[in-house]
Amino acid sequence: MRFSVILLVSLATSSLLAQAPKTIPKIAPAPPAANAFSLPPRASGPPNAPLVIEVFSDFECPTCKDLYEKTLKNVIPEYCATGKVYLIHHDFPLPQHRYSLLAAIWADAAATVGKYEVVADAIFTKQETWSASGNVAAVVAGVLSASEFQKVKDVFQTHQAEIRAAIDADVKIGKDLDIKETPTMRVSNNGKVINEKQPGMVAYVILKKYIDQQLGR
Repeated sequence: MRFSVILLVSLATSSLLAQAPKTIPKIAPAPPAANAFSLPPRASGPPNAPLVIEVFSDFECPTCKDLYEKTLKNVIPEYCATGKVYLIHHDFPLPQHRYSLLAAIWADAAATVGKYEVVADAIFTKQETWSASGNVAAVVAGVLSASEFQKVKDVFQTHQAEIRAAIDADVKIGKDLDIKETPTMRVSNNGKVINEKQPGMVAYVILKKYIDQQLGR
């Protein structure tokens, strides 16, 4: 009797398996959400440029302002725009600077509408004004059209958590490199790091000579 029951169960199972589809239909992956947020690189020049210069910077740091205005603003048209250098901005807001994180969030929000360089330039230029009042928004609004500013403001308000996560990631990179001050530059030539840390202000004539030497190798 027990054998008969086992046989019946076995036959029933075989019948169900015979009726089952031979293959399991594939389920297409869900498409990415239409409103998925992605922060563009805050960089100038082509990513495949032979020389990569990473700058860890704080918008409220006076020396960072000097480096940007007196050196990097010359690097961008001469080397980044001509495909020789990829200049990457890493946010590294220092805790002693009250509004540096706020400025970084506004600048990064502007990157989503292709206005990072314009806004970063204005933030550095007006550093003494907004670092006293905290009114970074007024500086941003002053260099964008009304529609551009509204888009940037929407990103600032809606995606602040994602932008702060990106800034935290930059800070972690810097801390992993044991960077302790801003500005600090790191230089790579064809994927190989050749200058791990170059802190402080570097005059354009000196950096230009260094870049030309590296590109000539």
